[in-house]
Amino acid sequence: MLVVYTHSIQTLTLEAVISKATGARPKARRPNPNDPRLLFGRRVRQLRLELGLSQERLAELSSLHRNYVGEAERGKRNVGLLNVVKLAHALGVRPMISWT
Repeated sequence: MLVVYTHSIQTLTLEAVISKATGARPKARRPNPNDPRLLFGRRVRQLRLELGLSQERLAELSSLHRNYVGEAERGKRNVGLLNVVKLAHALGVRPMISWT
């Protein structure tokens, strides 16, 4: 990997330099299907839909912001443990943490 130093305090990869110079957009990275954020979000969405709840209603029940719930479902949020518990209770399930 080639690292280029610019006048500002940041480092750029060769791909980023070429993108800036040509105006081309960098390639989007494909999300890892085993990312725990994605897996958790899919399960929250599945449970929410089974209960017939909107994201907004789930947010109200869990005392979270509706944007936070949407981002969590899309795997864009690294949901904290306390919020996992809030979502679980709002969905009527027991939160389970496995260390094995």
